Amino acid sequence: GAAVLEEKKAMDETAQTVEGRLREACLAERSTPEVLEAALQDVTVKQESGSLRRAAVSATVLESARRQLHALVRPEFDAHLERARAPGAAISGTGGEAIAAARQVLQRMEACRQACGPEFEDCSEQLAE
Repeated sequence: GAAVLEEKKAMDETAQTVEGRLREACLAERSTPEVLEAALQDVTVKQESGSLRRAAVSATVLESARRQLHALVRPEFDAHLERARAPGAAISGTGGEAIAAARQVLQRMEACRQACGPEFEDCSEQLAE
């Protein structure tokens, strides 16, 4: 019994720590995609490792971080697509570079997928066009 309580206490502390990082990332004066990505990856790693098996991170905070990350990287994605679609892009080779860059941004957006499913799918479809 005591071991389970100790494990639960450790998991609660871990949940509070990762949730605190998420909150800080969301509320930072100049939140960056990198900070949000790192905080979201930390949550994912801890969930997958079982460190949060008996504890939960606030769904509201997670969703907020995912939406904020999406909002920060979406303009970059759109700019790459615009470059790829520009007249002469296919001939000059910049179109391929822009598509590759858009794919990289889409991979970064994967962390947002749960909170921004329709928007993520829209980006994925635009890239496929």
